[in-house]
Amino acid sequence: MKKKALTAVCLLIALIANAQNFSSDINRKNKGLGAKPGTDAYRHSSAGGQKSNNNNPLIDFKTYSNDFLLKEASAYIYKKNYMDSALMCYSIIYKRYAENKETVSDTMLTKTLNGLWYIYFFHYYDYIKSNEILKESLNVCKERKLNSAWVYLDFGFMYQMIAEQSMEKSLYRKAFEYYKSAFHEARKYKDWGIMLNAFGNIVMVSTELQGLRSIHSEVAAFKQIPKDFNALEYEYDSLLYSGVMALERNDIETALKCFKKQLLLFKNFALDYARYAYLAHINLAKGYNLQGNYEKALQELKIGVRISADFETKDTKLEAYKLLHETYTKIGDARQATTYQNKYVLLKDSLLNYRLIAGINEMEFENKMKDVELHLKQLEHQKEIQRIVIFLFMIIGGIVAVSLLLITSKNKKLNQSNQALFRKNIELFQSEEKERLRRQELEEQIAENKQERKYKSSNLSDRRKEELLQKVLTLMDNDDCIYLCDFSANQLAAKVGVNYKYISQVINEMMHCSFSNLLNKYRIKEACKRIEDKERYSGFTLEAIGNSVGFKSRSSFIAAFKQITGLTPFDFQRNIDAKAKVISK
Repeated sequence: MKKKALTAVCLLIALIANAQNFSSDINRKNKGLGAKPGTDAYRHSSAGGQKSNNNNPLIDFKTYSNDFLLKEASAYIYKKNYMDSALMCYSIIYKRYAENKETVSDTMLTKTLNGLWYIYFFHYYDYIKSNEILKESLNVCKERKLNSAWVYLDFGFMYQMIAEQSMEKSLYRKAFEYYKSAFHEARKYKDWGIMLNAFGNIVMVSTELQGLRSIHSEVAAFKQIPKDFNALEYEYDSLLYSGVMALERNDIETALKCFKKQLLLFKNFALDYARYAYLAHINLAKGYNLQGNYEKALQELKIGVRISADFETKDTKLEAYKLLHETYTKIGDARQATTYQNKYVLLKDSLLNYRLIAGINEMEFENKMKDVELHLKQLEHQKEIQRIVIFLFMIIGGIVAVSLLLITSKNKKLNQSNQALFRKNIELFQSEEKERLRRQELEEQIAENKQERKYKSSNLSDRRKEELLQKVLTLMDNDDCIYLCDFSANQLAAKVGVNYKYISQVINEMMHCSFSNLLNKYRIKEACKRIEDKERYSGFTLEAIGNSVGFKSRSSFIAAFKQITGLTPFDFQRNIDAKAKVISK
């Protein structure tokens, strides 16, 4: 609650400050738009910028030509903290296109759309907005009969990046299909740059899907690309393919030679090729890992982390943290493994939560765009405009304050509800412990009379069902195998010593639930115990506790916890902490 209040106060201060800055910007003259060489695509294209006239930029942006705005936008992309200015340039061009399609050429339109996508995807991490831009881009290409290879390429990159964060194979497959579409569409237009770009990504995604053997047609088409078009990238992609193929054959030495040759191509690289160098170091680390040379693997991974930090590519840093955690785990360094696991989880959370912060930036950008138009129409009433802008921001501040009061009230009620659910679950767990002891006594009675029972194999009597149920529940009460992530009903049946269909029948008829629901109940009960056990599990994150009882992902753990207890793991932990404080007093 304190964090929400602090966030709201900071937002209010930022809004007022922004209003004051805007007001002062209206009167500020002789401020140039300075530029330096930039890029309007995430791997290749670059365009030089030029300095603007010494006029107020809020006025000038709207009066500049499309060509000049495009060059300025490309230059701004390379400057830190200037993404809003680049976004404004691209947005003005696109607004002109929306008002009169004839005023914007095909080449300029595709560069503008690509630039908008780049900023929303790589700077704001706004995947929804990025997806909308790509859909619009695809419609524009179809309407104007343009080469749409770059759109498919961006779609592929978007799905690949999200897949790397979520580890969903279905998203990798979508990325793979989009890269193939980009590759073959570019081939029709002899767009060698897109083909080279798409091919490298096809190789990496097919490696993740373990489907390198399925890209023979793409490999053959790749060899038809003129080698002198971009000798550096052609050589890089060739070495990449040879290296990963060698890894698949377990020819580690050949693979390492290929990846080392890749690094020699980028002795002096900048932002354009940062991802290329990073990938070469990561592939070297994977090769050293397979070779058992963990010391060199760690060196390469740490270089990858430095590259990610230098060029602010959070997605690559996320992958590097994950690989560092896995490598330290292999060599038995639990402390370092835990450190990088925590860094991985924190960065993953920050990427997911970044959208909230980006929303404020987008709001400020949209307001600036409106202010530009307002200034052009009512230049002679500057003081009046200042009062209007400040008044509007004060209204927003008032809305924020009212919203904060409403949130406070709702959270108070929610906390009361959560505490009630917490007490109910504690009572339920105590009741279930008594039931477990009763089942244990019943199991002993059943064992004594086992020889007296005879049943037909094709039918289960009620007595037999009760016996099987007791065996199932006894095993799940006492055997930690149920906390393994791959534990299945077939494994349970094998341990009990009966056919799988009988296990399923008994659980459905006697417990009135499915096997997975029963398994989740036991796992969540154990998770609650581990959350409460501060002595043994104080160093575990909630996600780590979920993994320790068999949940493969954070989302599945939270969903199951909420379904069974009525609380999220965080709320449960917070109630445990509150209870401990009361007891300590």
